[in-house]
Amino acid sequence: MRRIIGAIAVATLVGAGAVAMTTGAAAADRTRTVEFTGTSVYDGPTECGTFHQVFDAALTTRRGDTLHIDGCVDLGSFPFPYTGTFVIDSPGQRDLTGTVTGVIGTEPSATCSGDYVAAGFEFVLTPTAETGRPAAPLQANGTWCSSATPGVPGPISGTLTGPLPPGLG
Repeated sequence: MRRIIGAIAVATLVGAGAVAMTTGAAAADRTRTVEFTGTSVYDGPTECGTFHQVFDAALTTRRGDTLHIDGCVDLGSFPFPYTGTFVIDSPGQRDLTGTVTGVIGTEPSATCSGDYVAAGFEFVLTPTAETGRPAAPLQANGTWCSSATPGVPGPISGTLTGPLPPGLG
């Protein structure tokens, strides 16, 4: 009888280890990418000292999630440093919020039509509040088609990549 109980205990421990390994592997594979499209507009000089720029985009998700980035562009060097905040609004879920750092003026990943000027952007979005899980940074890369006129929005497109919350990606 002791051998049977011992065998069951060993099988339980080995099985639990397999579950933990599978769960850890799944967590490591959570990096996903979603596309987005929207607009960006800048104005300035403002409270930022130079230019204030906002990005508003719809993410290609089932729920219709949106991304809002609001921050300041520093014209002191090129590409232009950008700092600010972000919100991913996910209907029926808690918003994902945090800080943004990055640059505007990198090589664009797409072309622009008409009189728009193409500028690439690369942002790191660091969540500061989420649905109770640790939140790793996300990467937003894209192209802004600038009208080169303050207050006139231009189209944006790109991708959001990282360990996205459930339902995104």
